[in-house]
Amino acid sequence: METVFTPLAARLAAGEDAMLCVIVASEGSTPRGAGAMMAVFADGTFAGTIGGGAVEYAALQRAQQLLREQRSDSERFSLRTDGADTLGMICGGDVTVAFRLLHGEAALLPARAAEQLLAQRVDCWLVLSLDPAVPNGIGLYDASGGLRFLPEADEMELRSQLGRRPVLTAGAPQYFLLPLGSAARIYVFGGGHVSQALVPLLAWLDYHVVVLENRAEFAVPERFPGAERVTLTTFSCFAAETVVGPRDGIVIMTRGHQDDYAVLQQALRTDAGYVGVIGSRRKAALTLERLADDGFSEADRARVHTPIGLPIGAETPGEIAVSVAAELIRFRAGL
Repeated sequence: METVFTPLAARLAAGEDAMLCVIVASEGSTPRGAGAMMAVFADGTFAGTIGGGAVEYAALQRAQQLLREQRSDSERFSLRTDGADTLGMICGGDVTVAFRLLHGEAALLPARAAEQLLAQRVDCWLVLSLDPAVPNGIGLYDASGGLRFLPEADEMELRSQLGRRPVLTAGAPQYFLLPLGSAARIYVFGGGHVSQALVPLLAWLDYHVVVLENRAEFAVPERFPGAERVTLTTFSCFAAETVVGPRDGIVIMTRGHQDDYAVLQQALRTDAGYVGVIGSRRKAALTLERLADDGFSEADRARVHTPIGLPIGAETPGEIAVSVAAELIRFRAGL
């Protein structure tokens, strides 16, 4: 989301107008789903993406037209090969894009606030009014600031609908609620080759990543671009020092089986929503047997993702990183 709001705030601060384009609904097969967004500027440049291809090109053309007309609108695009008003795409779905004209200080304030909240890595949501008559029509919600920049909206009603997935409210007035930032974290234990491939990938995917390593030569921030922090620690008592919640994930890939198991025992005593352990199928079976011997319940053992990652035949550190990232994406999506 920073890739949209940072340039958006800069262009608005320079006195330019912008068009915020957000997919607020999608049906069938589409390149991007609800929540994809881009900011379009009068010179034809843009930041972000709503999926590329014909639908993005059509949205860019529509956004520039609306910029010239100085108004907001919404439009449905059909990604099909036949029928009236289709884009000739074979995806077979439809998307509805909200176009919000952003102008002046009233638009700059929420854009800057969004940029700051994303930098602070806190839970926050974009609240988009779909009434084209509402100037700018963008608000923000976070726990400390509440709902800002949309004084006409019912904060209590909207707050009850905020969640991990985008929501298009029913009735009128209608709003689109989009999670922008999250305080959830992925804790990666171990700083070896797979971790070094995984951490920058997760950071690119907008995860907040903390690396924990017990070897000084590996606990070096430069090895982990994009990590929130890299900590030199022992693996014996992390649960007493770290608060882990149900939206957080724990990825265990230390240098040895004993350290892996020490971390795993503690991980299962936290509320972590995802717990994954690297290793072969044999190691996985032995680990689960050992957990049973040590008194962990069947429900505890069912929480463990091992071998870690989706089964895509990964072998190299980079391939394993992709498989782990894919499994974490599935976890974040609630699937």
